[in-house]
Amino acid sequence: MKIQEKLLTKQELADVLNVSTRTINRRMDEGLPHLAIGSVPRFNYSEVIEWLKNKSTSSDQSA
Repeated sequence: MKIQEKLLTKQELADVLNVSTRTINRRMDEGLPHLAIGSVPRFNYSEVIEWLKNKSTSSDQSA
């Protein structure tokens, strides 16, 4: 059985990525993967990193 990663709050994710929660909100509008637990978003760190890598790669290719 695989143990699930801890889900991060918006503030925890912002702290880890060294960005503001406002930046997290903007990224959520762009499709940043998250789960809504009630009305509170939670983030799987490895999914977020993969999304950011893919987003970076796709913007590099379009430039």
